[in-house]
Amino acid sequence: MQPVMRLESKIRVGSKLQRRYDLPATPYQRLLDSGQLSVQARRQLQQQYDAINPVALMKQIQQRQTELLRQIRHAHLAATITRKTKPHSVTSFMTQRMAVR
Repeated sequence: MQPVMRLESKIRVGSKLQRRYDLPATPYQRLLDSGQLSVQARRQLQQQYDAINPVALMKQIQQRQTELLRQIRHAHLAATITRKTKPHSVTSFMTQRMAVR
């Protein structure tokens, strides 16, 4: 995850707001710094974090996006083909009014 600057406080100075931000940190870093975790939970989280391979995750995301795009294009193409197969001469003939004599 990307480090994010969190808003710490807003102070109104006249008509303007002065904002103060925390140092950039990832949610993982903020959780470790909070002191809310037990030693065992901290170890488990550390092992899980160390096992993450960002390059492999990125490749997996790109593959799934490509597959999703392929399915969308396939569905769009199928819809286009079924629309084009309507015989226009028959539909225009059926929609014309009959001449009354």
